[in-house]
Amino acid sequence: MSIGSKTYYKFKCSISAKDMASTITAQLIDGEKSGTEYTYSVKDYAEYLLSHTEVEEYANAAPLVKAMLNYGAASQTYFGIEGTAANASLTDEEKALGEVSIPDTFKFDEANADLPEGATFEGATLSLKSETTLSLYFKGLAEDTEFTCDGRTVETAKNGDYVVARIRGIKANELENNFTVTFEGDSETYNVTYNVMTYFYNVLNDGTADDNLQNVCKALYKYAQAAINYAG
Repeated sequence: MSIGSKTYYKFKCSISAKDMASTITAQLIDGEKSGTEYTYSVKDYAEYLLSHTEVEEYANAAPLVKAMLNYGAASQTYFGIEGTAANASLTDEEKALGEVSIPDTFKFDEANADLPEGATFEGATLSLKSETTLSLYFKGLAEDTEFTCDGRTVETAKNGDYVVARIRGIKANELENNFTVTFEGDSETYNVTYNVMTYFYNVLNDGTADDNLQNVCKALYKYAQAAINYAG
Protein backbone atom coordinates (compact mmCIF):
# COMPACT_ATOMS: atom_id res chain seq x y z
CA MET A 1 0.00 0.00 0.00
CA SER A 2 1.44 3.36 -1.01
CA ILE A 3 0.59 6.72 0.56
CA GLY A 4 2.39 9.63 -1.04
CA SER A 5 6.00 8.61 -1.61
CA LYS A 6 5.99 5.90 1.07
CA THR A 7 5.17 2.21 0.71
CA TYR A 8 3.58 0.39 3.63
CA TYR A 9 3.32 -3.36 4.18
CA LYS A 10 0.26 -4.72 5.93
CA PHE A 11 0.05 -8.19 7.42
CA LYS A 12 -2.35 -10.03 9.68
CA CYS A 13 -1.38 -11.83 12.86
CA SER A 14 -3.93 -13.99 14.68
CA ILE A 15 -3.83 -13.40 18.44
CA SER A 16 -5.83 -15.44 20.94
CA ALA A 17 -7.76 -13.71 23.72
CA LYS A 18 -5.35 -14.92 26.40
CA ASP A 19 -2.45 -13.25 24.55
CA MET A 20 -3.92 -9.75 24.15
CA ALA A 21 -1.30 -8.30 26.51
CA SER A 22 1.59 -10.28 24.99
CA THR A 23 4.17 -8.50 22.87
CA ILE A 24 4.11 -9.04 19.11
CA THR A 25 7.36 -8.55 17.20
CA ALA A 26 7.26 -7.74 13.50
CA GLN A 27 10.21 -7.43 11.15
CA LEU A 28 10.44 -7.15 7.36
CA ILE A 29 13.10 -9.46 5.88
CA ASP A 30 14.08 -9.42 2.20
CA GLY A 31 16.82 -11.92 1.45
CA GLU A 32 19.82 -10.92 3.54
CA LYS A 33 18.34 -7.55 4.40
CA SER A 34 16.44 -7.15 7.67
CA GLY A 35 14.33 -4.17 8.58
CA THR A 36 13.69 -2.63 11.96
CA GLU A 37 11.97 -4.76 14.58
CA TYR A 38 8.67 -3.30 15.77
CA THR A 39 6.89 -4.45 18.91
CA TYR A 40 3.23 -4.00 19.75
CA SER A 41 0.31 -5.71 21.43
CA VAL A 42 -3.46 -5.86 21.11
CA LYS A 43 -3.60 -4.20 24.53
CA ASP A 44 -1.44 -1.28 23.30
CA TYR A 45 -3.64 -0.75 20.25
CA ALA A 46 -6.83 -0.94 22.32
CA GLU A 47 -5.50 1.60 24.81
CA TYR A 48 -4.56 3.92 21.95
CA LEU A 49 -8.14 3.82 20.67
CA LEU A 50 -9.55 4.45 24.15
CA SER A 51 -7.26 7.45 24.66
CA HIS A 52 -8.37 9.06 21.39
CA THR A 53 -12.15 8.95 21.65
CA GLU A 54 -12.31 12.47 20.26
CA VAL A 55 -12.24 10.57 16.96
CA GLU A 56 -15.83 9.51 16.33
CA GLU A 57 -14.87 6.11 14.92
CA TYR A 58 -12.83 5.32 18.04
CA ALA A 59 -15.57 6.59 20.35
CA ASN A 60 -18.10 4.30 18.67
CA ALA A 61 -15.77 1.34 19.12
CA ALA A 62 -14.98 2.08 22.80
CA PRO A 63 -17.63 -0.23 24.36
CA LEU A 64 -16.48 -3.07 22.10
CA VAL A 65 -12.81 -2.44 22.92
CA LYS A 66 -13.46 -2.41 26.69
CA ALA A 67 -15.46 -5.64 26.48
CA MET A 68 -12.65 -7.20 24.42
CA LEU A 69 -10.04 -6.26 27.04
CA ASN A 70 -12.20 -7.71 29.81
CA TYR A 71 -12.50 -10.94 27.84
CA GLY A 72 -8.72 -10.95 27.36
CA ALA A 73 -8.13 -10.50 31.10
CA ALA A 74 -10.61 -13.25 32.00
CA SER A 75 -8.88 -15.57 29.50
CA GLN A 76 -5.49 -14.80 31.04
CA THR A 77 -6.79 -15.83 34.46
CA TYR A 78 -8.52 -18.94 33.14
CA PHE A 79 -5.45 -20.18 31.26
CA GLY A 80 -2.96 -19.12 33.96
CA ILE A 81 -1.16 -16.49 31.87
CA GLU A 82 0.97 -14.29 34.12
CA GLY A 83 1.78 -10.64 33.59
CA THR A 84 -0.15 -7.40 33.21
CA ALA A 85 -3.87 -7.95 32.71
CA ALA A 86 -5.27 -6.95 29.33
CA ASN A 87 -7.79 -4.66 31.06
CA ALA A 88 -5.32 -3.09 33.50
CA SER A 89 -5.98 0.42 32.14
CA LEU A 90 -9.75 0.22 32.74
CA THR A 91 -11.45 1.53 35.85
CA ASP A 92 -12.83 -0.89 38.45
CA GLU A 93 -16.32 -0.05 37.23
CA GLU A 94 -15.36 -0.83 33.61
CA LYS A 95 -13.75 -4.12 34.67
CA ALA A 96 -16.75 -5.35 36.66
CA LEU A 97 -18.58 -8.18 34.90
CA GLY A 98 -21.57 -8.08 37.25
CA GLU A 99 -24.40 -10.54 36.86
CA VAL A 100 -24.95 -12.18 33.50
CA SER A 101 -28.18 -13.97 32.72
CA ILE A 102 -28.42 -15.97 29.50
CA PRO A 103 -32.04 -16.02 28.23
CA ASP A 104 -33.91 -19.32 28.55
CA THR A 105 -34.46 -19.21 24.78
CA PHE A 106 -30.89 -20.51 24.45
CA LYS A 107 -31.62 -23.75 26.33
CA PHE A 108 -31.05 -26.71 24.04
CA ASP A 109 -34.23 -28.14 22.54
CA GLU A 110 -34.17 -31.85 21.68
CA ALA A 111 -36.27 -30.95 18.63
CA ASN A 112 -33.11 -29.38 17.18
CA ALA A 113 -31.56 -32.82 16.72
CA ASP A 114 -32.65 -34.95 13.75
CA LEU A 115 -30.54 -38.12 14.02
CA PRO A 116 -30.60 -41.63 12.58
CA GLU A 117 -31.81 -44.49 14.77
CA GLY A 118 -29.18 -45.50 17.31
CA ALA A 119 -27.33 -42.17 17.19
CA THR A 120 -27.44 -39.63 19.99
CA PHE A 121 -26.24 -36.06 20.48
CA GLU A 122 -24.29 -36.00 23.76
CA GLY A 123 -23.52 -32.30 24.19
CA ALA A 124 -20.98 -29.64 23.32
CA THR A 125 -17.79 -28.00 24.52
CA LEU A 126 -16.27 -24.63 23.69
CA SER A 127 -12.52 -24.17 23.26
CA LEU A 128 -11.14 -20.66 23.78
CA LYS A 129 -7.39 -21.31 23.95
CA SER A 130 -6.36 -20.18 20.46
CA GLU A 131 -9.66 -19.42 18.72
CA THR A 132 -13.31 -19.98 19.51
CA THR A 133 -14.11 -23.56 18.54
CA LEU A 134 -17.44 -25.29 19.06
CA SER A 135 -17.27 -29.09 19.36
CA LEU A 136 -20.42 -31.21 19.09
CA TYR A 137 -20.29 -34.75 20.47
CA PHE A 138 -22.18 -37.72 19.05
CA LYS A 139 -22.49 -41.41 19.80
CA GLY A 140 -23.55 -44.05 17.30
CA LEU A 141 -22.10 -42.37 14.20
CA ALA A 142 -19.42 -43.74 11.89
CA GLU A 143 -15.91 -42.43 12.55
CA ASP A 144 -15.66 -41.14 8.97
CA THR A 145 -18.90 -39.12 9.14
CA GLU A 146 -18.49 -35.95 7.10
CA PHE A 147 -20.21 -32.88 8.51
CA THR A 148 -21.06 -29.61 6.75
CA CYS A 149 -22.18 -26.31 8.26
CA ASP A 150 -23.33 -23.54 5.93
CA GLY A 151 -20.12 -23.47 3.92
CA ARG A 152 -17.82 -23.51 6.96
CA THR A 153 -15.06 -26.07 7.39
CA VAL A 154 -16.08 -28.71 9.92
CA GLU A 155 -13.48 -31.15 11.23
CA THR A 156 -14.40 -34.70 12.24
CA ALA A 157 -12.49 -36.20 15.17
CA LYS A 158 -12.71 -39.32 17.35
CA ASN A 159 -12.62 -38.84 21.11
CA GLY A 160 -13.10 -42.10 22.99
CA ASP A 161 -16.63 -43.29 22.31
CA TYR A 162 -17.56 -40.01 20.63
CA VAL A 163 -17.49 -38.73 17.08
CA VAL A 164 -16.88 -34.97 17.26
CA ALA A 165 -17.80 -32.23 14.79
CA ARG A 166 -15.57 -29.17 15.32
CA ILE A 167 -16.44 -25.71 14.01
CA ARG A 168 -13.43 -23.38 14.30
CA GLY A 169 -12.91 -19.65 14.03
CA ILE A 170 -16.26 -18.46 15.39
CA LYS A 171 -16.28 -14.66 15.57
CA ALA A 172 -17.60 -12.63 18.49
CA ASN A 173 -20.56 -11.28 16.51
CA GLU A 174 -21.51 -14.86 15.53
CA LEU A 175 -21.85 -16.17 19.08
CA GLU A 176 -25.63 -15.81 19.08
CA ASN A 177 -25.96 -17.54 15.71
CA ASN A 178 -27.35 -21.04 15.33
CA PHE A 179 -24.87 -23.51 13.84
CA THR A 180 -26.45 -26.42 11.99
CA VAL A 181 -24.20 -29.36 11.20
CA THR A 182 -25.52 -31.69 8.52
CA PHE A 183 -24.43 -35.18 7.51
CA GLU A 184 -25.60 -38.04 5.31
CA GLY A 185 -26.66 -41.45 6.56
CA ASP A 186 -28.98 -44.29 5.53
CA SER A 187 -29.84 -42.43 2.30
CA GLU A 188 -31.16 -39.52 4.35
CA THR A 189 -29.80 -36.18 5.50
CA TYR A 190 -29.60 -35.53 9.23
CA ASN A 191 -28.69 -32.46 11.24
CA VAL A 192 -28.23 -30.93 14.67
CA THR A 193 -28.60 -27.22 15.44
CA TYR A 194 -26.68 -25.76 18.38
CA ASN A 195 -25.99 -22.24 19.64
CA VAL A 196 -22.83 -21.20 21.50
CA MET A 197 -25.07 -19.35 23.95
CA THR A 198 -26.43 -22.74 24.97
CA TYR A 199 -22.96 -23.60 26.26
CA PHE A 200 -22.82 -20.30 28.17
CA TYR A 201 -26.30 -20.98 29.55
CA ASN A 202 -25.22 -24.39 30.84
CA VAL A 203 -22.02 -23.06 32.43
CA LEU A 204 -23.74 -20.14 34.17
CA ASN A 205 -26.68 -22.21 35.38
CA ASP A 206 -24.92 -24.61 37.75
CA GLY A 207 -22.90 -26.19 34.96
CA THR A 208 -19.63 -25.68 36.87
CA ALA A 209 -18.27 -24.44 40.19
CA ASP A 210 -15.17 -23.07 38.43
CA ASP A 211 -15.33 -19.30 38.95
CA ASN A 212 -12.66 -18.67 36.31
CA LEU A 213 -14.64 -20.54 33.67
CA GLN A 214 -17.81 -18.71 34.67
CA ASN A 215 -15.99 -15.36 34.42
CA VAL A 216 -14.54 -16.08 30.98
CA CYS A 217 -18.02 -17.06 29.77
CA LYS A 218 -19.51 -13.88 31.24
CA ALA A 219 -16.80 -11.75 29.64
CA LEU A 220 -17.18 -13.46 26.26
CA TYR A 221 -20.97 -13.07 26.43
CA LYS A 222 -20.58 -9.33 27.06
CA TYR A 223 -17.98 -9.11 24.29
CA ALA A 224 -20.43 -10.84 21.94
CA GLN A 225 -23.17 -8.38 22.88
CA ALA A 226 -20.82 -5.44 22.29
CA ALA A 227 -19.73 -6.88 18.91
CA ILE A 228 -23.33 -7.35 17.80
CA ASN A 229 -24.20 -3.78 18.85
CA TYR A 230 -21.13 -2.37 17.12
CA ALA A 231 -21.90 -4.22 13.89
CA GLY A 232 -25.40 -2.72 14.02
